[in-house]
Amino acid sequence: MSHDSNAGPSTRDNDIALPDAEHYEDMIRARLAMDKNTQMVIAENQTYRPKNTTAAYKSKQREWFEWCANKEKVADGTIVYDAKLAFFLKDYVLTRGNKFKKNADGSPAPLGRESVLAYVKAVVDLYHQQVEAGFNKHTMARGPIVKRFLDTHTKKEARRKRTEYEDRGKNTLNDGYTDQELLRINQYFLIQNNIFSLRNKVCFSMSHAMLMRSETALGTQLPDLFIMELKNQGPSTCFAIVATITFGKTNKDGKIQYGSALPHRDVEVCPHGAFAQYFFSLFHHQNLPFPNFSTRRDWYDTYLFPNTTGDGSITYSEQAKIYKQVLRYCGVHSSKLTHINRKSAINMVANEGVSGDQQRQVGRWGSDRMVGCYLSGLPVDAIKVLAGFTTRKGDYFINRGSIEPSEELRKMVFPWIEYWREKFYRKEVEDDIAGPNFLDLMDYLRTVFLQDSVVLKGKYPGSFIWSHSIFDTDIYKDYEERLSSAIAANDEKFKMSQHLEVLLPEVAAAMKTGFDSMNAMLNIVQSQNQLTLNAVKQLEAENRTMLADSFLQISNMLRQGDENTQIQQTSTILPSSSVPLSSIPSPSAANSRGLPSFKMSRSLISVTDVWREYSVGLAGKPSIKSMEEQYGADWRKVDNRTESRFFTRRLPLYKKIESLSNERGISCEEAAQFLEFRRVSDKLSINQMCKLVADNQI
Repeated sequence: MSHDSNAGPSTRDNDIALPDAEHYEDMIRARLAMDKNTQMVIAENQTYRPKNTTAAYKSKQREWFEWCANKEKVADGTIVYDAKLAFFLKDYVLTRGNKFKKNADGSPAPLGRESVLAYVKAVVDLYHQQVEAGFNKHTMARGPIVKRFLDTHTKKEARRKRTEYEDRGKNTLNDGYTDQELLRINQYFLIQNNIFSLRNKVCFSMSHAMLMRSETALGTQLPDLFIMELKNQGPSTCFAIVATITFGKTNKDGKIQYGSALPHRDVEVCPHGAFAQYFFSLFHHQNLPFPNFSTRRDWYDTYLFPNTTGDGSITYSEQAKIYKQVLRYCGVHSSKLTHINRKSAINMVANEGVSGDQQRQVGRWGSDRMVGCYLSGLPVDAIKVLAGFTTRKGDYFINRGSIEPSEELRKMVFPWIEYWREKFYRKEVEDDIAGPNFLDLMDYLRTVFLQDSVVLKGKYPGSFIWSHSIFDTDIYKDYEERLSSAIAANDEKFKMSQHLEVLLPEVAAAMKTGFDSMNAMLNIVQSQNQLTLNAVKQLEAENRTMLADSFLQISNMLRQGDENTQIQQTSTILPSSSVPLSSIPSPSAANSRGLPSFKMSRSLISVTDVWREYSVGLAGKPSIKSMEEQYGADWRKVDNRTESRFFTRRLPLYKKIESLSNERGISCEEAAQFLEFRRVSDKLSINQMCKLVADNQI
């Protein structure tokens, strides 16, 4: 018995499955695998960041590590949290000051809010890495202490700038370049007269017209470029060069965005011409190979602004150096450097009254769903302003584009286009959309190059571009002569047909506005008349009731009198309609007594006066309407039918006024006023107005 009782608990213990050593090893391996995956996710995320963001964060995070290594100030290593970050900003960042700018006494210049925020973002990024890795348990890095610190710093900076008389022109509307300065900048690049200056001109022009940041412009590659035609913009055919943008400071997720530019009215500022001259110098003077479209790998990595080795783009420091030189040479003073294009361009767009939606779209600031998802077209008004035109539809005209070069002459520029087009057509190369798009762009730039060359040769005769053999051919010289003559003729006197194409939309818009205003006024008058009519009907009903009561009282009084008195009183109070019809002279009776002499006025100049003469009469004379009702057509035959012909001429106008009154539910006087507005607007005489009405043209 004792054996059984001792064995019972032992059996139950053996039934419970306890983890063995192998199970613990599996848990450890799984945890290590997850930790490794976490580290890889964090590292991979940083790998695919924009290069500029990575570089900016790395340098500031390195400073954080160096500061945290000071054991006297920090005892918990590099762990990030709110109070510690605020201490870092106060103790190190603000104390050190600006590393690149100095005061007059040689001390570091103070850091502005944006510079301090850059440190906050870099350290907060490090905080997120620590939290994701599992060894930072603090709730936040940019908490209430850091927020208070930044708020105080901002207020102190505002006070310091005033007390130290810092330049108040910084970041204002005038902190950039003007239209005239933009022209001088482009002239500077043309005067430099070398392949690199043409490259720099494209970089500056594209950054201005497309509002590109430095990173976006320098990262542009050939397959990112294509053209798009914009319909109904004016007498000239309108094409936009479009750059597809899938990266950048505010586009970290590869969203498809666009930068676009139109040909500028001024040939020296034109970004299309800059593209054409740059590509011509690359492929015809520098003799670089035309892109090989056999496979995407062969040409997709070709940068628009290649470095000397050809394996990448020029660097930001090279671009910044170029900007410093040109801005200094042209006397442009600004607190911006490569960002000056976006600042100046958006000011130009805003000053022309372009809508806020298009401003956000052209600068790719739109983060709302409408701009990001539904506005798939180009911001036409904005890019027209940046091309030197207004927002009015129909005014787009490029004088130098009035004559197209012959196909034979065009094929002398970029002669490789037809070869690769044939390759794509025969499916002998890798199927692609970007390839044919780029060939279409190059084909379009042929025409731009030849048209612009005619004007630029006169302005810059010493340019190395004109040394090419194309410009010595008879076919080019003939085209140059014809286009020069056309440009001179157009400059002297803009063709009337082109004038009309530009002006007619404006005239139509003005007329529509005028008629809309008139219709609105007539609608108001119509509403007022309806109120008046309702009041008259109400008054009529009240008068009828009052008259009925009066007749009832008189009837009761008459019953009390004698019959003769009743007859006399009744004949006295009866209305005039009770008079026997035989007492009213008929028209024939009146005619037998002689027709009255009546002459219509020939001096009336307004529709309203013509209608008054017809409806109520003028200067004490009877109305024409009453003459018609009483005498018919006989009164018009008195003076050798002269009045009959004059009446017939005006009769369509009378009928038009009456029909307009019935159609719109307005009085005839208001209808006459409406037609008078039309007569004044069209600058018509009364006789012309009558004729147009008779012909159903009004």
